[in-house]
Order: sequence, then structure tokens, then C-alpha cells
Amino acid sequence: MQCSCAANDNRLHTLISSLSSTLNNIDLEYQSELQRLRASHLADEFRRVISRTLQERYRQRREPYVKHLAEL
Repeated sequence: MQCSCAANDNRLHTLISSLSSTLNNIDLEYQSELQRLRASHLADEFRRVISRTLQERYRQRREPYVKHLAEL
């Protein structure tokens, strides 16, 4: 029985690590997109609209991974 529990613990650790890594990648992509937007020469109004769009997409991309982690 111990091998089964150890194997399950290892799989759980691997899953958590993978989900965390994915969330980190999403965070880095979002930060990079925001930096590019801030450096752009777009009008403030356009930047605000694009920023809101980026934020919503960021939230939507993260949500399933955060929920999965919470369930573990």
C-alpha cells in the first residue's frame, strides 16, 4: 500500500507543479503584453480599452487552473 500512496503523492506533486508553472507562464505573458501596451504610442482611450481586454483574457485564461488547484 505504501508504494501506491507514494505514487499518488508524487503524481499530485507533479500536477501541482505543472499547474503552478502554467499559471506562472500566463502571468509572465500578461505582464509582457502590458509592458508592450504601456510602451505603445496609442491614444490613452485605446490603451484603456486594450488593457481591459487583456485583463479579462488574463482572468479567463487563469481561472480553470486556479479552480483545479483549489480542488486539490
